[in-house]
Amino acid sequence: LTSSGTLITGAKTVSLFDTSLSKFNLIANPYPSQISFTAFQAGNSTKIYNKMWTYSPYGNGNYTTYSAGVVANGATGYDNTSGDYIASGQAFFVQATQTGSAGSVTFQESHKTSGIIPNLQYFGTTAQKLIRIGLRTTSNDTLDEVVARFNSHGSQEYIEPWDAESFNNSNNVLYITKGNKNLAIATFPDFHYSDSIQLTIKCKPSEMYRLSFSDSNGFDSITDIILVDKFLGKSQNVLTNPNYDFNVTNDSLSIGNNRFILIIMRNKNLPVNYLNFWAKTNNNSNKLIWQTIKETNNKCFTVQRQSLNGDWKTLGFVNSNGVASIYTFEDSTPPILSYYRLIQTDYNGLQKYSQVVSVKRNEPIKLKAWPNPTTDYIHLKLPNSASKQIKLFSSLGIQLLNKNTTDSEISIDLSGFSKDIYVLEVEMNGNFYRDKIVLQ
Repeated sequence: LTSSGTLITGAKTVSLFDTSLSKFNLIANPYPSQISFTAFQAGNSTKIYNKMWTYSPYGNGNYTTYSAGVVANGATGYDNTSGDYIASGQAFFVQATQTGSAGSVTFQESHKTSGIIPNLQYFGTTAQKLIRIGLRTTSNDTLDEVVARFNSHGSQEYIEPWDAESFNNSNNVLYITKGNKNLAIATFPDFHYSDSIQLTIKCKPSEMYRLSFSDSNGFDSITDIILVDKFLGKSQNVLTNPNYDFNVTNDSLSIGNNRFILIIMRNKNLPVNYLNFWAKTNNNSNKLIWQTIKETNNKCFTVQRQSLNGDWKTLGFVNSNGVASIYTFEDSTPPILSYYRLIQTDYNGLQKYSQVVSVKRNEPIKLKAWPNPTTDYIHLKLPNSASKQIKLFSSLGIQLLNKNTTDSEISIDLSGFSKDIYVLEVEMNGNFYRDKIVLQ
């Protein structure tokens, strides 16, 4: 490539889009010299966050993501110590810090650097606590990559200054998911006893893949990092075994955010270390699954479900295997929405409670109300059973009716209400049935 024209020197100001129109801005290095994004962002810190995205046409053809000294999916030769160099004329995406009219950024002569790309010394030697997770083929070809970082700024919620979204959307992608955000770099707290990281995968079915874990910097000797495969009921300590091979099927539970969780566990000296505890529906029952990574002096687990009045009812007991194990328990008579917990009991009588998990079943029947739409009354026919609680809500969620009855046939007068869509709710035996009612 060749270029011609007047060389740009001195300060160069570039306008940013109104953030109500465009979340990201694609700008370019205007100088005939490489610049440092770190210096550029420091000079414009009130205008853009300390993160950027650059397209990498070589390698796996995905975006390289940079955030505050960490690089994910780096182009050839770029890593945490060389990832903020921007070549002459190279374009890069930035995210404005201000809402509405975002103003502008200014390139300065002081942002230039004479170092050779890549410069392995540029970022210095400060170690960051992080783990790099690669989605690969079984022959180790990289398809995508994410980084989980741990520091005092971290959170389980999305935080714009320290989390960077993924731009990748190919057939094979990997995300760290916080809420509804799919991230390439995610920052978590580094002081918790345990933490969980939700991984989301998007892969072609009927093929083999590999999750590869590297750059596990800064973790002490009492920390375990465990990958949980909920689809297969398996787990693996990725600090000691950094590659996990798996296949994707047509089952929806084998992809998306249903399958993999990364657990960061500290304090190996506890008598029992829970790895994970979750619940899922299984035909007409609920299946509880939990896993331990260490057991000492453990006698048994008590399985409890919360009743409607808030009390905890014991469903059964599971004896300890004495070693790290996967345990299961079947709740054969669950309500629509169930809350569960475990009580772990030592031989010396000491007890420890697990986290509370919940699972919601599909409603077995639909509530039938007629006529619907209606101009005045609606009529209900319900099973002969115990007491029923009937509620009516407006489209804004305001409760308009709350009635307890044992009747099996009920009529409700809506003639005094305005024309709108209402929600009718009936609670019986801990199950909830709902229907939308149109009043014309």
